[in-house]
Amino acid sequence: MSTHANCSSFARRALGRFCFLLAAAILPLALLAAASMAAPSFKPNVAPGNCAACHEGKKMVGADHPDTTKMTWKECAACHKKETGGAKTLAMRIPADHYHMLAGQKCAACHKGGKPENLPEQATCKNCHKDYVAKTPDKGELVNPHKNHLGEPDCWVCHTMHKPSVNFCASCHPAMVYKVP
Repeated sequence: MSTHANCSSFARRALGRFCFLLAAAILPLALLAAASMAAPSFKPNVAPGNCAACHEGKKMVGADHPDTTKMTWKECAACHKKETGGAKTLAMRIPADHYHMLAGQKCAACHKGGKPENLPEQATCKNCHKDYVAKTPDKGELVNPHKNHLGEPDCWVCHTMHKPSVNFCASCHPAMVYKVP
């Protein structure tokens, strides 16, 4: 065997060892970083306004914000009014499950057996959110997203519970700019 072939084989083995050691060093750091950015933990027996209990002590509101530990949706809405719009519209700033909890809604009321994987049926949403088509007015040239060519999509297509809601219409119609609560 030539010296050139041995050198090439040695270089491949050395590179392989280096890559393995690099991966072994980086992987634990990546896992640690991912764990620190993990989603909040769900604690069913915690008061809905006690943000820090589920968000693992992270500051979820500004230093000048009143203590939310024992607040309900009614108390939050006293300051965060829809009419004022913008930053004061709390429903646009938190996931829907948060304001459902603050309003006293229990998970099992919508999720059969209280299991998150049991998505509520459209009729379940309509029990509380009666005529949502009438509640969503047309906005100039934009049509009401609840009256569309897809018929009546399930509520959770746009209104997600455990992460910010999405404007599903905009995935094909970018001009349809709606803030989705």
